[in-house]
Amino acid sequence: MVACIVLGVSSILRRDVARHEAFMIRAYALAQGSGTQALLMGTWILITGDSVGLTRDLMMTLAWAINLGVAEWVVHRRSTQQVI
Repeated sequence: MVACIVLGVSSILRRDVARHEAFMIRAYALAQGSGTQALLMGTWILITGDSVGLTRDLMMTLAWAINLGVAEWVVHRRSTQQVI
């Protein structure tokens, strides 16, 4: 997240607004990972009752992957809409 913010700030300092927006969207998605983790883990615990060890770690990683996947989709969609 910090790397995305640094790259976003350096992009806006170069007046590259599109790149700045892309990096800030990615940083925001990573910051929101804990909310997605709560939803995933809460659902998993309700279904299975298990939330320790490797399962917990995989669910936490999955939450960040989901958020980054959605962020990349938004960035890609915005970049293709601006070209048209």
